Amino acid sequence: MIQNYQVTLIDKNKKYRPVSAIIKIEQNNDGDLTLDAKYKKEIINKGIVKICQKRGWGKKELRIYNYLTALVRKYDNTKN
Repeated sequence: MIQNYQVTLIDKNKKYRPVSAIIKIEQNNDGDLTLDAKYKKEIINKGIVKICQKRGWGKKELRIYNYLTALVRKYDNTKN
């Protein structure tokens, strides 16, 4: 089963708007992987890589724009 997770990078100074990406993870059950620290870190790293690729950024730009805080949540894209 493929589950979607949203990774959001936030500037604590609120000078820049948050940036986010949706990551697709293949998993065996319907559980939330963000509850396990190991999987949460992997999801965050994949999200950072996707955001940097999309915007043409590197580690330098993340530090310049102060995007040093990451949030992760399970993303449900089904409409009720």
